[in-house]
Amino acid sequence: MVQTIGGFTRWGAAITADDRWATRFGQTIEIYDSSATLVQTFDAPQVGGAFGDCGVFADGTIAVNSYTTGNVDIYDEAGVHQMTIDVPGGGFLFGLHIDPSDTMWICGTNTRHIWRYRQDGRVGPIRR
Repeated sequence: MVQTIGGFTRWGAAITADDRWATRFGQTIEIYDSSATLVQTFDAPQVGGAFGDCGVFADGTIAVNSYTTGNVDIYDEAGVHQMTIDVPGGGFLFGLHIDPSDTMWICGTNTRHIWRYRQDGRVGPIRR
């Protein structure tokens, strides 16, 4: 089944393990259920209001990157800030994806680099 949900102007989206989805608009993170009902919002002041993306780890932890800070901020499911990952040379971060092995992939538009991290901020393994 394909479902299109309109009326959203967001900068990133990620599907959670329990079929909810997380989106980011400025420094606000929104969590929706599978029927597009808003179930939770929280403020993410660490990322500021710049463009960026978000991703969700298997345990529900949310990663949010910032286009201007060059950081990735990690929040628990309740929206409590857990840590900041300073991506070396990572200004203008835009894309973020968390793969099934919980490796986080981040790309920067000005550096043409791709970084990989684990949820705890350590450099993640490359799986082939």
